[in-house]
This record gives sequence, structure tokens and C-alpha cells, in this order.
Amino acid sequence: MAAALLAHPAFAAKSLLKGEGFETGEQEWKIFLPLEHNGSAGAVKFEIVKDAKEAHDGKAFAELTSTEPIRWGINPGMKDVKEGKRYRISAWVKFSKDARMTKPGAASVFIRATLHNAAGQDLVEDSIVHFHIGLNGKVTGVKNTSQLAVPQLPTRWEQIEAVVEIPQGAAKVNLVLFINGIIGTVYWDDVVFEEVPNSTPVTRILD
Repeated sequence: MAAALLAHPAFAAKSLLKGEGFETGEQEWKIFLPLEHNGSAGAVKFEIVKDAKEAHDGKAFAELTSTEPIRWGINPGMKDVKEGKRYRISAWVKFSKDARMTKPGAASVFIRATLHNAAGQDLVEDSIVHFHIGLNGKVTGVKNTSQLAVPQLPTRWEQIEAVVEIPQGAAKVNLVLFINGIIGTVYWDDVVFEEVPNSTPVTRILD
């Protein structure tokens, strides 16, 4: 991918997020709770931590803590995208040493990119228009997200990253940094969402 970017010196990738590095506070990032977990708002906490020694880069990172094993995360609100264009989605993640998985075999940590039309409505839910991006370069659609499962939670910074192409009919994307079935604390840093040249290889979808 780096080679593809270098081959286009006139292309200047620009982040579509305001507070990706969490350096200036929460900014646009807010807690996202699926409808089935709305009653668990008191069990989750999100804050920005200022600690250059612990951050992946810079001086701050996001800290998410849950006392219930639910599926939740943070998101920056809906972002505009262009159909047929390619985007890089990336973030760095690690867990506290006492964090534990309660759903072995399920996807525990991932970025979900849900695509919508210009009116903000979900596109048809299939593997082409709903991306689930996990560790180790794995990407799935809405099916078989268990392929994103990891045997253990990383306690050192690891990257989640993919390049995806926006399908026909999509005009907006909702990004969520998700954890699922985790009791304990997860840390996120250096989130990137940017358009890249269309010659950049897309990440293969597993299903």
C-alpha cells in the first residue's frame, strides 16, 4: 500500500476525522450502544487519557471500560464517502492485563464500517456493504464475523487496518470502534479514516 501511495505524489490523503488521535479531547467521539444494550449505559465508561508514556503515539488515547460483557464502542458520527472510491481505515488497540473475554470464538475487538445511502438509511446488509475489520488484517461482512476472533487479547499496541472500496449507492459511513463480550478496559489510539488512490489494493473480504 505504501508503494501505491508513493506512486501518486500529487495525491494528498486527508483524514476525515477530527479527533482521530484523541490529542485534543473527545471532540466528535461518543459512546455507541446498540439498541439491545441501551439499558447498560451505566456499565460502560469512555474517557480521554493524557499519558505520553502509555499512548501509541502523541500524548493521549481513548480508554473504554465495561463491567458487563456487552457489545459496544465509540463512534465519531456519520461521515460522507464517495462510491467507487477507496478508503483506509486504521486504529491501534490494546487491553489492560486484567481484561477478559466472555465469548470465546466470537469477534472481541473490531472496527465496523456500516454504509448508508444519501438519506442516511442502511444499505442492504450483505458482505459487500458492511465491513467488519479485525486484527491480523482480517475483514468480513455481516456473516461469519467469528473469523475475527483472537485466542487472547493483545496487551501491547496492535494495529487494525484495511482498505475498502465504497460500493454503488453508498454516500455515508458510520464507523464504530467495537468491543464485544469484554469485561475490563480497552485502549484505542491513532484512528485513521482517509481516502487513498484507487490503485491501492483493497483488503480481501473473508466471506
